[in-house]
Amino acid sequence: MHMRPYHYGEYTLYNRDVVLKNDNGTQRIYFFAKNTPKSGSPSPLPTGYRVEVSNRTGMPYIKKDPESVGAQGGWLRRLFN
Repeated sequence: MHMRPYHYGEYTLYNRDVVLKNDNGTQRIYFFAKNTPKSGSPSPLPTGYRVEVSNRTGMPYIKKDPESVGAQGGWLRRLFN
């Protein structure tokens, strides 16, 4: 099933896997871009995240949504049960 990329105004959310320097494998990073970046794939908004906008740059970014994490039975629920 193909998920549609997430858009915020003029920006599209992308993701790419980066190799970690400490030899612990790879990590997926998410970023917004107005134009097609050199690397990365258009991405839907990951579950448990919300979009915020930087006061300094005006650029959108994603951040873990604590309400969503708790509602999904994530670490917050395990911490208090």
